[in-house]
Amino acid sequence: MVGDKLLLVFRATVVERQYPEGVTGSMLNKMVQNVAVEKAAPFNNLWLDGRVVHCRKNSEFDCDTEAKSSVTVWHNRSEWIFNGSKYTRRDLDSYFDSGGN
Repeated sequence: MVGDKLLLVFRATVVERQYPEGVTGSMLNKMVQNVAVEKAAPFNNLWLDGRVVHCRKNSEFDCDTEAKSSVTVWHNRSEWIFNGSKYTRRDLDSYFDSGGN
């Protein structure tokens, strides 16, 4: 890759699980946040892509976020641009279901 630019600096997925009915309940709220830092002149930009899914808990205290019974109650994609002194947020798309099942 001589001469090519490496634009991706960092990428990770963060998963948080909440059990609104306690660990013995059947429901689970699962937040999945993809985080990426990409090289942009002259500073790096931060990209966030996250969603919260309300789903049925399986025997491993997790859930299948793609199952038919799973409902996405929040989704947001945003870019955080650093100008040398502060970050500015730019939402790319956003979704919130206030009636979340």
